[in-house]
Amino acid sequence: MAKTPKPKPRPAPRSRAAKRAPSPTITIPLPRPEEKPTSEKLAALSARTADSGRVQKRKGGKTLSRQKRRRKEAAMDKAGAVLEKLERKREASARKGGVVKGRNTDWDNLNDMIEEEVEKAVEGGEEILVK
Repeated sequence: MAKTPKPKPRPAPRSRAAKRAPSPTITIPLPRPEEKPTSEKLAALSARTADSGRVQKRKGGKTLSRQKRRRKEAAMDKAGAVLEKLERKREASARKGGVVKGRNTDWDNLNDMIEEEVEKAVEGGEEILVK
């Protein structure tokens, strides 16, 4: 005779399992507010600008003390020197790149030059050495 599965017992109302069981959810349909026309929405958004009575950050600053002003000037001078140095390095790099590109001849031009030299050598009766 085959065994049949036992029915699962219901948890007692005061048992631990009953306390942990999920409570049924109740959904209450909430009334939706009526949609405002587009012009009213735009008017409400335009009222929220930075100039609408909010506290704003001050634009100007205090005058710097003598030492702070000297430090700032020194930092600006140093930054200018660094930029000049960087510009010189860029120019030098561009010069070096031009030299490298100058060495890179086009293969068609190179082949044409070799063919001309070979033809001249053949017409002159010279021997051609191939390495």
